Amino acid sequence: MNQLSKELLEITAPFINDETDEKFLAEASLKYRNLLLVQTEIDRGNPINEEHIQGRNGKAVSLNTAVDCLDDHNRTKTFILGTYKAIQSLLKKGKKEIHILYAGTGPFAAILLPSMLRLQGERINYTLLDINSTTLTGLRLLLDKLDLKMNLIEIVRADATTYEIDANKGYDIIISETMQAALAREQQVSVFLNLMKQSHEDVVFIPEKIEVLLGIRSMGLSNYELTKENCTELDPVFEVSKEAMRNKLRKNELPTAFPKTSSSIEKNALIDKDLLLLITKIKVFDDQVLDIQESGLTMPLIIDNISMKGEQDLSVDVQYVISEEPKFEFEIK
Repeated sequence: MNQLSKELLEITAPFINDETDEKFLAEASLKYRNLLLVQTEIDRGNPINEEHIQGRNGKAVSLNTAVDCLDDHNRTKTFILGTYKAIQSLLKKGKKEIHILYAGTGPFAAILLPSMLRLQGERINYTLLDINSTTLTGLRLLLDKLDLKMNLIEIVRADATTYEIDANKGYDIIISETMQAALAREQQVSVFLNLMKQSHEDVVFIPEKIEVLLGIRSMGLSNYELTKENCTELDPVFEVSKEAMRNKLRKNELPTAFPKTSSSIEKNALIDKDLLLLITKIKVFDDQVLDIQESGLTMPLIIDNISMKGEQDLSVDVQYVISEEPKFEFEIK
């Protein structure tokens, strides 16, 4: 193991530890990002690194945006530790050989890299996939500098929403964190649907579950005060998980619009409430979860100001639609 590998092991240790101080975690995320930037020799000032890649079912974010995701330290820790625990769970079950697909790696494969460094003694095969060629140039350079078994690593440039899994290569774990709060704009749902329809029933998806719910917020707060304590969860309106999505896959055709959900909110529940929200909650793996506003991924999305509607019951129809800009559409009656 070379010096760079040892340095990365030390820097990423707080992400593998269940108990890590918030301030220490933020410092570790900054060190992790800065070291990876140096090693991949990325020029953040290059205009090409600001360019998103637009697809028919959402966008793949720019290289610079992917780098900035590491600043969300709770997100970074929860996904790194969840991934590590998922791999460990298969090893504890006696799995002799593990195949992992990471769709949307960014330039660092940051979610998976700490596990790759720690589990070099295991027979683990990695497929690292991204649509951005510049991103993959940085990733290749990084991996070349590490003492990893390169014969077990395949790097693929492809669109994860249309990627065809080799019939002879079933994956045990599939990772994709290509999302924003309320599943807006990015391709998370399309990526998971495409990969789910090609996977066996026992595959582990990371994150395991993304749940979007209706919510309402207490009055008398600024729009920035959208915390777990002042938000009330109402009905679930959409779920991305193996269990929820498998019955939506028919004849290899991926849906572009999902069934509407209708929720009734009694006027008594609206007393002293001013905002109608979409709330995102993420279960990465096992006990690794991101709750309301614990990450940029779980910041509540404001749908409407309902402060003047508290004297009547409300009915809210919500539908998730996949297009060039995936989003929830809603009607309030």
